[in-house]
Amino acid sequence: MKPVQYLLIIGSAGVLLVYLAYFRSKLSDRLVGLLLLSVAWFAVLMPEYTTRVAELLGVGRGADLIFYFFALFTLFALVILYTHVRTLSLQLTALVRHQAIRDAVVSPPAEK
Repeated sequence: MKPVQYLLIIGSAGVLLVYLAYFRSKLSDRLVGLLLLSVAWFAVLMPEYTTRVAELLGVGRGADLIFYFFALFTLFALVILYTHVRTLSLQLTALVRHQAIRDAVVSPPAEK
């Protein structure tokens, strides 16, 4: 094995361990993480297969195929993050509005 392969395997395993240790997630999320780690290790340990798959899909090299998948995954993750931030923003707005109405001080009407 080449030195870069060791680094990539250790780095990807470290990222998964941090995710599993510090972030609460559903079982399905953890399984997807393990699946992605398995695919990453397969691509790192056997790059010739990624080249073959890339050629079958009409992409020149395996590295290009991995880059394209990474770009799609990144866009998908950004959309998910945006929807979460938007939802939190709407919830925060509703909460602040509710508290402002609840805590409003009503002054007595002015006399004529």
